[in-house]
Amino acid sequence: MRLPAFLLSRPRRQRQIYPDIRGNESILNRSNIPAILVIVMIWVVTAVLLTLSAGYRRDITMLSPLGSRVPFSLWALVDFSYTDSAATEKAKEAAREKAPEHYDIDDKKTESIKKSFEDFFTGLRVRTARENEGQNFVPDDNQGWKAAAKLRYLTELSHALENQAIRSDLKNSFDRALRHGVAGKNFKKKAVIPCVMTPDGRQLSSEHPVSVSELAENLAAKLKVSTEAAAEFAAAAADLLDDGNLIYDDVRSGKARDEAADKVVPVVKTCQRGDMLIEKNQIISRELLDKLKAEKEMLPRGFGFSIFYYRMAGSFLLLLL
Repeated sequence: MRLPAFLLSRPRRQRQIYPDIRGNESILNRSNIPAILVIVMIWVVTAVLLTLSAGYRRDITMLSPLGSRVPFSLWALVDFSYTDSAATEKAKEAAREKAPEHYDIDDKKTESIKKSFEDFFTGLRVRTARENEGQNFVPDDNQGWKAAAKLRYLTELSHALENQAIRSDLKNSFDRALRHGVAGKNFKKKAVIPCVMTPDGRQLSSEHPVSVSELAENLAAKLKVSTEAAAEFAAAAADLLDDGNLIYDDVRSGKARDEAADKVVPVVKTCQRGDMLIEKNQIISRELLDKLKAEKEMLPRGFGFSIFYYRMAGSFLLLLL
């Protein structure tokens, strides 16, 4: 049996769509392309890491907290000046401490102190008179009479107060002290003379106000009595003076401190290129952070890209070697 003609004809050769690369596999394996790619990748990664590490070290706040130690050293890349904020704040605090405190003389306290002393001297005279007549002294319900009733050296003190010159000197010293202010427990003693404002608006700043204890001792010394009698009178006077007649003025005192701090000139320091900014294991301080911030502001624009190019070139030369 004879087969049909279309079965006996030779099949048409199909067109090859994909190239035959079987013969090129050995050529690819023998080339240097993979090695070059690996070298380029190592080169780029190394340069990038070195660049990032250089910038990261200069941003010390990202590395360690304030008060810790730095594990590396850094040198200045440019000349720059910086304001030492810690030293400036220290200078401002010293200026605040030297600023005068402000006080007001309280009229009510002054009148209360005067009345207590008047009652004291009145009670002292009444007690002396009644005891000379053989009568008991019963003090009224006021502080001055109660203080007079406690005196043990009544006779000696009464005799001293009979002297007109002593009484006049005592009164003048007492009135003058009250006019210039008597400092109590709330008084802040400083080397600088405070500013005292009188009730009529005058400002006194020529001398330190006398304290309660100092005024009491000064008044007792003018009596020219025995040490024991003077000490007793001083103790009674201190009780009558109470807490003085000065009131601390927070507003004016705070304003004076702020004005003194504002007048302080900032502490400016300089660094030259190549100077060591940070020593290894140095404690991070505010001054150190001020240095890095000032240096960063002085670095030229594009400084990070220039470091990148230098790192790229350096790492490439190392790979060639």
